[in-house]
Amino acid sequence: MRKQPKNIYRISWLGVDPQHNYEKYFPDYKGAYEFASNIQQPLMLKLENEKKGGLKWVIAKNEAGQELINNTKIKRKIQQKYSKIVGNNSEVITTVQYAKSQRNRLANGLVVAPALIYIGGKYALPGVLRVVLVGIGVVLGYNNLSKYYINYKLHKDSGIPEEVPSSEEKKIKNDTK
Repeated sequence: MRKQPKNIYRISWLGVDPQHNYEKYFPDYKGAYEFASNIQQPLMLKLENEKKGGLKWVIAKNEAGQELINNTKIKRKIQQKYSKIVGNNSEVITTVQYAKSQRNRLANGLVVAPALIYIGGKYALPGVLRVVLVGIGVVLGYNNLSKYYINYKLHKDSGIPEEVPSSEEKKIKNDTK
């Protein structure tokens, strides 16, 4: 009698009501990956080992899993280094939101702030308005560029690699074409 293959991949996802968690098990990566691609925000786990009646699962290298790992690393790094500044904020942001906010900070610090300073210093405006524009430009530029630098340094120090799909994902994507 042939032994059934062990289900070593688990897909978990939240239902319409976030309090409901669903799971489905698969014996191979390809089946799990194809099923996960049809679900919104799936988390793929791989069975690492069984000890004393317990199971140890590892997050598999798919998009949602990698984003969860990256967000957790960033959050832990922020809490570790800047907990006095940031506080105990448990808000989670995605790497896409993080990248957009970094681009906005950079644009504000390098484009908007210098434009305000230039307009306040160059054009013939009433004295109070000129001082206000220059002041806002300086404060805006300083705040945005300093926050950009802090976040850039945290991201760089966290050791998070660039978003690159794993070799298993690449192989499956090529097989399905």
